[in-house]
Amino acid sequence: MKRILHILLNCMLLCCLGSCVDEFNAQLPESESNLLVVEGNIISDSTCVFNLSRSFSLNEEKIPEDYDHIGAKVMVIGTDGSQYTATQTGNGSYTIEIGTLSPQHSYHLQIDWKGNTYTSAPQQPLSTEDMELSFDQPEEYGAVHVRVSTTPNSNNEVSYYIWDYVEDWEIRTEYRCKAIFDPTIGDYGKIIEYEEPPYDQGWVHRESKDIFVKSTENYQDKRLNKAMLYSIASNDPRISHLYSTFITQRKVTKGEYEYYQCKERFTNDMGGLFTPQPSELPSNITCVDGKKRVIGYVGVNMNVSKQRLYIPTTEVQYEQDYICKEYEPSFFQADSDKAIYFRGFRISYYLAPPMGLTFIKWAAEKCVDCRAFGADPDGKPDFWPNN
Repeated sequence: MKRILHILLNCMLLCCLGSCVDEFNAQLPESESNLLVVEGNIISDSTCVFNLSRSFSLNEEKIPEDYDHIGAKVMVIGTDGSQYTATQTGNGSYTIEIGTLSPQHSYHLQIDWKGNTYTSAPQQPLSTEDMELSFDQPEEYGAVHVRVSTTPNSNNEVSYYIWDYVEDWEIRTEYRCKAIFDPTIGDYGKIIEYEEPPYDQGWVHRESKDIFVKSTENYQDKRLNKAMLYSIASNDPRISHLYSTFITQRKVTKGEYEYYQCKERFTNDMGGLFTPQPSELPSNITCVDGKKRVIGYVGVNMNVSKQRLYIPTTEVQYEQDYICKEYEPSFFQADSDKAIYFRGFRISYYLAPPMGLTFIKWAAEKCVDCRAFGADPDGKPDFWPNN
């Protein structure tokens, strides 16, 4: 009998490759339930994180609380006699401080769990070449493409890479107002004035769950030349003012490349006629006694390449997909301020002259409050340009 299993891959792709949760469904034999899932990589001179979890049935009403309660002994071992032992930092999460690896020696991950020993295939560390990032917008008000180019290798051999990225972007509202209506104060709400507009500017931070893999096989000189990683629609608020992407590149073996390719097919095509089965998912991790299968792939690297790319709205065509317009209170047919607020409007202009007379205008929330985009007014990154 076969069961549908939900495999939750908690991946922490080294300290700088970001963290993500990949989900895919797979039909596995009953005997292969509770498979060990391993994510992480061995990187020279870095703090590496390995996440261990187990597969579980889709018949579960909710994610089992103990799916990542993996108490194991985890270590990295080298043929040069080096050993690095992990410290458990959370449920199924293990941190290892890796020293300087030798390109002449091989290294592997070893996991002792429930009486079984699991090891990744020994591998010499791969060195990752530098990359160059760029962007373009080929069509008028078309998508903005983020592209990567790699440096040529001396042997003109096919190379394989994986990329991960972290995004930050700035939001600025069309109207700047120092007055904010707070509906929680008293029975009718209250207008509060600040010295400066409190919500006209903010920042959004997002660690992307997307992972991209590419081969240089079909590229001239066996190097990537402005290969597209991902695109951003012209009406996406990410490029409304200033967008930043911090991309990490890591060179991988052909086997690891095929692992991520197959994993992507599981994620995107599950349920299709030609969907691969779990037995087709490559892995370089084995159980020493051969009785247990493992899901995961552990790479070994000397380094990773990192670069930040900025995309200012002045260099692309951004097409705002909403219209900002101000309305006076008479437009709302004598609705109270509180009623106007809960209709999705915010104060865009406020004047309280002497003699107690006031003048107010309202606009849609997106036009006044950056928080409508999930932006944090106090979340300006340390690396953000001052202007």
